[in-house]
Amino acid sequence: MTSMRQLLLLALAGTIALSGCQRPAEEAIFKLTGKIFVFNYRTATANYLVTFSKQSELRGIVAANARFENPAGGEMLSIHIPVHANQDRLVMESPALECVRKGRPYRVEVIFSDSTGKTVATSKTSVTSELDQSTLPLLPPITGPGYERNNEAYDAEGNLKMRSMDGCPT
Repeated sequence: MTSMRQLLLLALAGTIALSGCQRPAEEAIFKLTGKIFVFNYRTATANYLVTFSKQSELRGIVAANARFENPAGGEMLSIHIPVHANQDRLVMESPALECVRKGRPYRVEVIFSDSTGKTVATSKTSVTSELDQSTLPLLPPITGPGYERNNEAYDAEGNLKMRSMDGCPT
């Protein structure tokens, strides 16, 4: 009886040890390290910025496809970037956005794929802004390499024209 109990305990210990070594594919390859909205006052734009760090060998990953929820509504915004074997970090920036609202979470999904297009790993998250896009100017306040004043960005009183949230989804 004792040897049977010892054998059972040994088998159980081996199972626990093996299960502790397994990690989900997306954690084993890339780890999400940052997610923010970038409000660039100089260019009068807002973008998603999502970053990943490599956790292990890429095992055939050659591309990352990101899909960002469109704050203005409609289809998700997509970007495709190549992934290189010697790449330790991955930075993904969305196209310019409209209608970003403070405190609202927006979905982001990144799909890592191999050379055949097969999905190797995915990462799903959300990004919440601390600002409304109404804090951005309507047009860039300066232009050119000499940082000249962009007169079209200012009203008759010399105040900067700001973006409106009128017509944006809530």
